[in-house]
Amino acid sequence: MLARDTGWRQGDLLTREAAAQLGLVETADDGVRAIIITHDCDISHEAEHCLEVILADVIGDATLDPQLSYAKNPRRLHLAYHVADRSPLILELRHGNRHPISKDAFAKYAARDDSVSLPTESKRVLKQWLAARYGRPAFPNAFENRLSKRSGKREVKNWIARILEPEARHLVGLFFDLGAQR
Repeated sequence: MLARDTGWRQGDLLTREAAAQLGLVETADDGVRAIIITHDCDISHEAEHCLEVILADVIGDATLDPQLSYAKNPRRLHLAYHVADRSPLILELRHGNRHPISKDAFAKYAARDDSVSLPTESKRVLKQWLAARYGRPAFPNAFENRLSKRSGKREVKNWIARILEPEARHLVGLFFDLGAQR
C-alpha cells in the first residue's frame, strides 16, 4: 500500500513504461500518457483500494485549443505540462478514458515521469474539470435547440463562441439565467 508520506500527487504522469506494465496501454507509446486523477488525500487513504488514472492523447502541434482549455468543455480538456528545455507537453483528456488501478499493482509497477511537471494553475484547472463533470447544469431541450438553430450561416452557439473568442482564455464559464421555469 501507499504510505501517508507518498510523493504521488493528483496530476502526476506515469512513465510510458509504467503505463504499459500496469496494462493501461499495449506498448510504451509516446502518443498516450497516463495521469493520476485521484485526489491527493485519497492516494494514501487506507479506505481507498484503487487509484484512478485517465489516459490522455498527446497533441502533436503543442498548442492549447482555447475552447478545450481552462475546463470550458465538460467532456474534453487540453492540459499543458512543463518540460525542461522544450515546448510544453499538451495532452487531451476525455472523461471516458478513466481507469481504476489497484493500489497493490500501482505500488509494484508505478514510476513517475519526473521530466514533466504540472503547473499550479493547470492543476487547479484539472481539479475544476474533474469536479464539473457532475456539478454542471442540465439545460432544457428547448434551450439546447435554440442554441443549435441557424442564424445566417452559423448556429447561434457558434456565433456566441466567435464573439467570445478574443477573450476566451480569460473566461471560466458563460452563465445563462433561464428563470425558475427553465
